[in-house]
Formats: sequence, C-alpha cells, structure tokens
Amino acid sequence: DIHDRTKNEIEYISKEQNGTSSKFEDTAHWEKNIITKTGYFYGVLKESLLKIAKENKIKIAINLFKGQFILDGTIGLLTNKPLSKKQEKEIMDALLFSHEELRGENYIYGFRQISEIGIKAMSPGINDPGTALNTIDYLTSLFIILMKKPEWEHLSDVDEKNWARIKNVKFSEVLYNVLATYRLYCKHDITVMRKLMYMLRTLESHVINSNQMADIRIEMEQLQLDAKS
Repeated sequence: DIHDRTKNEIEYISKEQNGTSSKFEDTAHWEKNIITKTGYFYGVLKESLLKIAKENKIKIAINLFKGQFILDGTIGLLTNKPLSKKQEKEIMDALLFSHEELRGENYIYGFRQISEIGIKAMSPGINDPGTALNTIDYLTSLFIILMKKPEWEHLSDVDEKNWARIKNVKFSEVLYNVLATYRLYCKHDITVMRKLMYMLRTLESHVINSNQMADIRIEMEQLQLDAKS
C-alpha cells in the first residue's frame, strides 16, 4: 500500500509537468525573500500564485520542497523584482503549511516508511532479513520512477509561459538518505548488502542524465567501503 501510494504521488507530479516547458530565467541575482511561516511545507495554491505572478508581472521561484520543515525567517522565496508588503502577503497566503508531517501526499515520507520497515526487520529482536530484502525491491521500483521526475515543478499560463517554479527534492538526496540508513544497520548482513548493490546496478541501467549516474556511483563506492570494513 505504501509503495502504491508513493508511486501514484510521484507519477501525478510527473504527469502534471508532462509537456510543460522547463524554460525559466536564471535566478542567481533575484531578490531573496524570507518565509514568514513555520511548519511542514506541503505545496501552493497554484491558481492563486499564478494569478498573483501574472497580475503583478512577477516571476517567482520557491526553493522549498514538499514535506520540508520550514522555520520562520528561512530564505525560501526568490523573485525577479522587489515585492511590496501587499504582494509579499499575497504570495505567503498562497503557500501551504501544516503543523503535522504529511503522509499520503508526500512521496518522501513513503520512501522513509518503507526504509523504516526494512530497518526494523533487521533489528536483533525481529531478525527478519527476508522482509528487509522485500523492502529493497519496492524501493528499487520507486527510485526508477523518481528518476523520471523533473527537478522543478513549473506553473504556466495558457500561453505556456512559466511564471513560477517550485523545487522538487533531488534524486541524490532521497537515494543518500535511504542508503545511509540501510548501511548503518545492515552492513553486517551480506545478503542485504548484496541486494543493495543489485539495486544500485539496476538503477544504473535506468539513468536519465549523467548527474544521476554520478550519484549512484558515489553510493556504490560507499556501500563497498562499509561492506569491506
């Protein structure tokens, strides 16, 4: 169930962006704006944000990803020109935050849940490597889908002009977090370590770009070091 829910969430995001141009201005010298809310970021009111951007002719880059915990004062919003107090409030009102971590609507949480099941199965009190191996199969399936997801989610008008973009969590970050947990608790078990290596070799054959290949190679090297030690 966790696998299917997570898979559907990733595919929904990818489908929404299918056919959307990824063209967006360089944000290196844009105005930095602080987030005035605290909590778990879980998305934006897309129609509202698009309307604000078009009416005020403002390009917006939101450097927050879904499920990320944000503190008041975090610089997480870039604009191509300074904002008035009114504009700033309107944009903040279009950003959605929750005091509780999202589950069903946050695919990162799905990766973590499956990892936790695998790690708990390897605890001395349970000692069930078979379940740990099964979780790695499900994670392999999800990683292949995740690699197809764009790095940014864009909000565009009817003329397909992008007015805003929202950060998606990087493949490298999800891969590192999952592998770091398994390496820590499973490096003594040769069957699990071999399974993790097999997962990485499978992902190698599904890479979309050279960055993903480099990320996988780094994890392979770390896995080999831990296994040898």
